[in-house]
Amino acid sequence: MISGQFRRRYALPGDASSRVHAKVHEQHGGKRQAKARNMKTLVMTDNTQLLDLARELKQRFPDVDIAQSPGGGLEGIAQVDVAQEIQQLVAEYHLVLSLHCQQIFPAELLRSLRCINLHPGYNPCNRGWYPHVFSIINGLPAGVTLHEMDERIDHGPVIARRQCPIEPWDTSETLYARLLKIERDLVLEYFPRLLKGDYCTQVLEEEGNLNTRRDFESLCRIEPDRMATYQQVLDHLRALTHGEYRNAWFVDEQGRRVYVRVVLEPETGDDMGSVPGSIPRPPA
Repeated sequence: MISGQFRRRYALPGDASSRVHAKVHEQHGGKRQAKARNMKTLVMTDNTQLLDLARELKQRFPDVDIAQSPGGGLEGIAQVDVAQEIQQLVAEYHLVLSLHCQQIFPAELLRSLRCINLHPGYNPCNRGWYPHVFSIINGLPAGVTLHEMDERIDHGPVIARRQCPIEPWDTSETLYARLLKIERDLVLEYFPRLLKGDYCTQVLEEEGNLNTRRDFESLCRIEPDRMATYQQVLDHLRALTHGEYRNAWFVDEQGRRVYVRVVLEPETGDDMGSVPGSIPRPPA
């Protein structure tokens, strides 16, 4: 039984302008404690890169299962439909950890089972789709958030969050790579406490903003006649540059899509003071 609950106001470290409520559940002088009825944990992921983290958790900790969403492309990983298997999940697990799982967890499951989400955004900024892409464009902080789930997307009491600076030469790909590392470090740091339920949660006062898949898709079409500064154009294009993905595009006079990517390279120490390169002359 939880013997008590209290709230206090304070600012998160490094967030002088952000006020939060701290919600602490006490039991036997500790913080939120997991129920002893079942200690199995289900890690849900649809992300090939975070599958390695899920496997690392399974190797390090006992009673960890891994699953993906129905129709997922992760070879050899079981598929679980969280909306259709609520009773089985509640009976078998005491915790579900979502590592970029694309399913919407139903309210009935959230009421019956502790579900925690790893979000590649700095809540409450840019909840929803591709938060790092929108952070490059709108200037809101980038980062990662570990939080308990509620019925809203990427929303709920925050367990921990970390900011990630955006460099002027970052693209979606380079920023996302750093976010993945921060996510791994954060999960490995907190996972033992998640298993025991030994953590505090912080309820953010601001609701922040939510970006949908449609919002992202609307970013991808470039309107050549649109007025913008060079900085806005750079931010828009680098936010949509991610390896070989063809995200940004415009339509030429023949009605064809023309895809756009940018290459940004900060100068190194060897480059300092050097003369910029020139365009080679064509052969005679």
